[in-house]
Amino acid sequence: MVASPLAPLSRPARPSSPGRTAGADPDDDLVLETAINGGADVIATFNIGDMRAGAERFGIAVERPGVTLRRLRS
Repeated sequence: MVASPLAPLSRPARPSSPGRTAGADPDDDLVLETAINGGADVIATFNIGDMRAGAERFGIAVERPGVTLRRLRS
C-alpha cells in the first residue's frame, strides 16, 4: 500500500466547511477540504489534473505518491 509509509507523518483532520472548495471534480471536494483544514502542504494522488485545479488556489501542492515518498525519504 502506498499510503502506509506516510501514516506516521499524518494527523487526523476533518472538513470544516463542506462546499467551500470547487475543484474540477466535485467528488474530490471532501479530500481538498480535509487537506485545507489539516494544513496540508501537499496532496499525494494519482488524480493530478482534477485535484490540482482546487488545491493550488489554497497553496497546496499536488504530486504523485511516488514523488512524495522519494522526497520524504531523502
